[in-house]
Amino acid sequence: MANKTIQNTHLQVFPYQEAFLAVQRTLDSATRLSESELATAVVPYDFPPSVTVAGSDEHLYAKLVDVAMYSGIASTKVTERLPSIRRHFADFRVVAQYTEQQVHDILKDNAMLKHPAKVRACVSNAKRFVNILAKNASIAEYFNTFGPFDTDERLQRFRDALIAKFSFLGGTTVYHYMMELKLPVAKPDRVLRRVFHRLGLTADPHLKRESDELTEHLWSVVQEARAFAKAAAKNIRLVDITFMGFGQEEIVEFGLEGTCLEDHPKCHQCQAVEFCTMPQIAT
Repeated sequence: MANKTIQNTHLQVFPYQEAFLAVQRTLDSATRLSESELATAVVPYDFPPSVTVAGSDEHLYAKLVDVAMYSGIASTKVTERLPSIRRHFADFRVVAQYTEQQVHDILKDNAMLKHPAKVRACVSNAKRFVNILAKNASIAEYFNTFGPFDTDERLQRFRDALIAKFSFLGGTTVYHYMMELKLPVAKPDRVLRRVFHRLGLTADPHLKRESDELTEHLWSVVQEARAFAKAAAKNIRLVDITFMGFGQEEIVEFGLEGTCLEDHPKCHQCQAVEFCTMPQIAT
């Protein structure tokens, strides 16, 4: 992606590599983990993107369950309930047969996430998997009919197909699922949208937008994440989780509390503050 001209700084072209390294230094200085412990913690996120989808049907369904469950909820609340989530949604062929009474029973489980819409979405998506497999050898094979995912056009076509096909995949969560499929996208959630806006790269995330405008805005966030990945020679999943650690309230596995927070950002400990276009925050 071409470098982006920004406003409110003395730089004409945004220095993606330098800014990313500054964010990394901020995390390195803020983490409670040792250097080796932090390096180990990020290993699961450090993989190259792919232009095809791979994985068993069970794996791809489990990722879809995770995306639905984590959507819009603090990650720590979901993570502590993963054993129960895994138990109730272990086999999509079994889940596809769940009755409404079984859904009610799941929601009575005190160890389970109490969110009826998410539970019903997982049941609905299990049924969709079964229907897809009636006409395809595997879910990955079906997904790859939209690929290879080496152009923006194919990625966007696949994005739209996923939203149309599955429950609880919306403008942001669909990118989360695509990222979990190891495709070359990032998750344009409120953290990336906030941080990239403060860096002067994307528009105000709080603006009210029509559907098409929101789709365009989220895609612009994805493009900026890809620009960081290219400039810093990093995998886009690693770029995504790095900015999560920088702007999210807390990531326990990284020993981090966020820096570039929505309220009360810790600008005094931010080593990327020179790239911030919002001096009212940075002071």
